[in-house]
Amino acid sequence: MRLACTRDNAGSPGSRTGGGGPITDEDLNAYIDGQLPYNRRRNIERLIVTDDAVRVQVESLRRVRELVRLAFTLNKKE
Repeated sequence: MRLACTRDNAGSPGSRTGGGGPITDEDLNAYIDGQLPYNRRRNIERLIVTDDAVRVQVESLRRVRELVRLAFTLNKKE
């Protein structure tokens, strides 16, 4: 899924060096994992503050990530 470009995240598509391009699910997952460069992370944080759909999507991805982590933790205990 690609989210609409805003002035804050416009730039060359797919750039991970702080530029922009549309925000993708991959970007949001990298954001949650703390694996984005500063500028790209700031762009996503601005979107989270201003766009309810992005905020809901990030929270949903965080919940899924946590569920997966719990599933693997439970499997290791068995």
